[in-house]
Amino acid sequence: MTHPERSARIRLIRTPHVVTSRLGPPPVATDAIVRQPGHPAASVQPVLLELERAGGLARHMGPRGALL
Repeated sequence: MTHPERSARIRLIRTPHVVTSRLGPPPVATDAIVRQPGHPAASVQPVLLELERAGGLARHMGPRGALL
């Protein structure tokens, strides 16, 4: 595994923790999570979708979400 592949894999593994640590009861803009270094929208959006499907995320107006 090359260095860039390893870095990408580590980011994907850490992304769910980073996303959930940025969320809370007050709604948070998804853009604020995506702006974190090393966490592109392509890795954040699937985590948000899984949280929503599991009933752990409430979507709010504007691209915002909150943990339930």
